[in-house]
Amino acid sequence: EKSHPNVSREIVFPDGTVKHRKGGCEETLFPDGTVLKVERNGDKTIVFSNGQKEIHTAQFTRREYPDGTIRTVYLDGSQETRDACGRVRVRGKAGRVFQDKRWVLSQSSWRPEPPVKFQLEVKTKKA
Repeated sequence: EKSHPNVSREIVFPDGTVKHRKGGCEETLFPDGTVLKVERNGDKTIVFSNGQKEIHTAQFTRREYPDGTIRTVYLDGSQETRDACGRVRVRGKAGRVFQDKRWVLSQSSWRPEPPVKFQLEVKTKKA
């Protein structure tokens, strides 16, 4: 462990992991290229070596993929997925889709496609 004059600390672990601490913030560099940042308020940001990024806060967990897709899981268990193509899906905590919109580029601006209607198919068993 090294202490620097600017009150920062650096810890080097035997496996090659390096942890920097300064002013209540912490940054950990793993040997595989993953970087973990922890802010003062407890928010965590993980940047993986494959380009994915994960953000943990008190309200949600968000994963951002290299292709532009963003998946957010909220505290109540509901999920929102924003695909790179513009599609937005919102699921409840039970996994049921509440909203499914696709945004398309018109000549003037982005506009949503007509809403998709969902039909719940119920199969009953005859006795």
